Amino acid sequence: MFTWCRKRKADIIFLQETYSTVKTDIQWKSELGAEIILSLRSSNAHGVTVLIKNEFDCAIRRKILDPLGCFIILKAEIKDKTDVLSNVYRPNKNKDLLSFFNNLLATLQRENLDLEDNIIIGGD
Repeated sequence: MFTWCRKRKADIIFLQETYSTVKTDIQWKSELGAEIILSLRSSNAHGVTVLIKNEFDCAIRRKILDPLGCFIILKAEIKDKTDVLSNVYRPNKNKDLLSFFNNLLATLQRENLDLEDNIIIGGD
């Protein structure tokens, strides 16, 4: 996976269904050479990750990590402007979708991030 990510030469990469743990976070940082931000649930369910290339001009000002491992929201300064980066892994069950998206919107509103000009949302 990291070989694929390196070949993309991307500054920021959003990954979903990472099934990661704190231990894998340490391993991934050494393998990839990037800042890695994880929202964990367990090693066999959910999980989203944001990879930020070390050389990329990006300062994270605020991190919001979903305790269920379904989203990461970052308020970042990128090249002197403020951006909101959201990596989202939506629930697989249709009955959970409305509640999930209402929670995501409420989180953005509670943090006053819904008012930002540059909101980037990625995921599935």
